[in-house]
Amino acid sequence: MLASNDPDPARGSSTVRLYEYDNGIIRDVNRTVVTQPVQLWEDSIRPRDALVIANESDMYQSGLTGYYTIPYRDRWYTLEEWNTRWGQRELRILPLYDADPSRATDTDGEYTVEVRNPNGWWDPVYDAEVELNGSELEVTNPGIAMVHTAEYQTIVDRKIDIVEGLLQYSELAPSESAARSTSAVPTDNGREVFPTVDGASTSLVWRSGSHDLVRDAYVGFIDVTPGVWYRGRYVTQNWQVNTHVPWDYRVDVPSDHTESGSCTIGNNTYSLTRWADYRLLDSEAEVVNVTAGNISMQQWGPGAWTTLNYTSPLSEPRPLPIGTHTMTAELRIDVELEKHYGVSSARCSEWDRTRTVNRSVALTRSVPIETVNSDDLSVDVHVYDRPGDDVVSVEWTGRQGLAAGAAGWEYVEVQVGDKTVYVTAPWRFFSVSRNTAVEERSESGTSEVAASHSYNGRYPAMLRYRMSPANVSVLADQPADRRIWWETTRVTESGSVAATPLPATIVATENTNPTPLYDQYAGC
Repeated sequence: MLASNDPDPARGSSTVRLYEYDNGIIRDVNRTVVTQPVQLWEDSIRPRDALVIANESDMYQSGLTGYYTIPYRDRWYTLEEWNTRWGQRELRILPLYDADPSRATDTDGEYTVEVRNPNGWWDPVYDAEVELNGSELEVTNPGIAMVHTAEYQTIVDRKIDIVEGLLQYSELAPSESAARSTSAVPTDNGREVFPTVDGASTSLVWRSGSHDLVRDAYVGFIDVTPGVWYRGRYVTQNWQVNTHVPWDYRVDVPSDHTESGSCTIGNNTYSLTRWADYRLLDSEAEVVNVTAGNISMQQWGPGAWTTLNYTSPLSEPRPLPIGTHTMTAELRIDVELEKHYGVSSARCSEWDRTRTVNRSVALTRSVPIETVNSDDLSVDVHVYDRPGDDVVSVEWTGRQGLAAGAAGWEYVEVQVGDKTVYVTAPWRFFSVSRNTAVEERSESGTSEVAASHSYNGRYPAMLRYRMSPANVSVLADQPADRRIWWETTRVTESGSVAATPLPATIVATENTNPTPLYDQYAGC
């Protein structure tokens, strides 16, 4: 679901049953549903909806909060356990008029039984025994009937899993030998997402040339939170900036070496052996600094950095000035190597020496960021209650670009009598994956592990947000009793956002042309 740029094998395959009127005849037909992006709301979504979105469509958010939840595992409760956990929940028992293998049925196959989820939807109940008690239908085996629901994970927790997966051979390695032996390098269709370097070169004894002690070293940024990758930079809020920094390396010790030679004593020639042995004494690696603009960020967890001041008892924010900055991470790797070499011979002069060398590699990676706020953005909604038609007037002033949309508002909630309507912000944030695999590189070779889109996968795919503009809309929770007319009464003079490229697999047709903002009539 969170990798909107992945293939959707069932795209366009859903069909719905419709009734069409043509030439005085009503026909029962099936029509293929047109696939469109699906919005992820703050409430959790049903497991079956998650499967549909993952296989048929793409998912977007209207805001950049990371506390949306995604189902990842089936969970079963008896109806009795469910009511104990959540209180006595609303139950509905509906008769089945047609055989439908996709729906849960009671033990006699005559009814479908559903119980209200705390998030508002209905969860199916299986193996329920339904009996008529007076004039009411009831479930008589709550200790056996099973409620199907799911376990959920937040996007914040998913991103922690992502960076910790990439740190399993570096910062979170189980041993020093494991950290030195393998480098986990994320790749996108065979291309390194973060370019690797070799370094810490040392000379070889008895051989020409040199040898790099550090191999496949990299440091990078998975994302900036809360933020969106937009036209070659991360756009984020100014008062607190967070990021996830993966890194890795491996140590490659030169192979031991022997070669034959000779010495001459008097008129006689004798054989000798020149040899060199190498031993790794120590290696240390760490991200020594991450900066955002002129602020040195603080680490609050494995691979997790923030501009918050954790040395303060109140964890005070350190805002960046509004504008463009550079975010930089520096990785330093130190290697200590022992060289033991000499000459062995039965007749020639023998000798040996030991020398210790220290070598270092320092590499940096930088990304541009733009910090924004929306202090001067004002969105006012007025409802004019008139006989017949009501009028909703929306007026906004101040900064109206991506800065305001990303950092300011998702929607404005309006009460119209007993009806709730929402005026939405003009932004769609698509979560996209950045890698297709991770290469585990070691002295023995390279093995490729596919990036995972499942819970508890070995290497969860790296994610970040891309942006697609959309028009402001007015959405209603339920049909109005009378017709309501929505009209924009103010239009910004330069009210458009040019299209920005998205991965070709994301269905966002409205993003192919510049999108006029705030100037549409919406809804009835």
